[in-house]
Amino acid sequence: MQIHKIEQLTHEKWLNLFSADFEHNGHRGRWLYASRKPQSNRPTGETPVPPADAVIIVPILRAENEPPRLVMVKEFRVPIGDYIFAFPAGLLDAGESIEDTARRELREETGLEVVAVHRVSQPLYSSAGLSDETIAMAFVDARMTPEALPKLDHAEDLEVVLLDFAGVCRLCDDRSARIDARAWAILYGYQQLGKLG
Repeated sequence: MQIHKIEQLTHEKWLNLFSADFEHNGHRGRWLYASRKPQSNRPTGETPVPPADAVIIVPILRAENEPPRLVMVKEFRVPIGDYIFAFPAGLLDAGESIEDTARRELREETGLEVVAVHRVSQPLYSSAGLSDETIAMAFVDARMTPEALPKLDHAEDLEVVLLDFAGVCRLCDDRSARIDARAWAILYGYQQLGKLG
């Protein structure tokens, strides 16, 4: 596979559309994709995995004398025109570490505080057929704070959802629920494990 030319088709702040002319086994084609990166920063060929654009936080709320609860959000997403169950997430600011982004985004979206970071994944591709976006997943423990109030951006429409293990199983098995693919995989993983972290 060889990419001959990339053309930026839109010029928006957060996400842009690109057209790539490619050739493979004598066949020429055109591929449209979305990217958060400027064209000049787009990796081609066998290059190292680029740094994460965003982080998805998988928080377990731990409180004394209470069972652990998985923290999710039910957020309105314009492309599907409806609410979807997902995890708190956000873009990394320039120079910000994944761990710091996880702390900031969890506090902004849920009002909760990260108390332990258990695992951060390498950068993972969100949907490689549609975008070159990379995300890291941060598995954390969280706690309530006295001022546990979300500080949502004007474009965010979400509610915090706390699920005990039974709630995780119900949502995982609810075929009518709109669920982010990564979120469903986490729900299923906990269901198969038989407990929350």
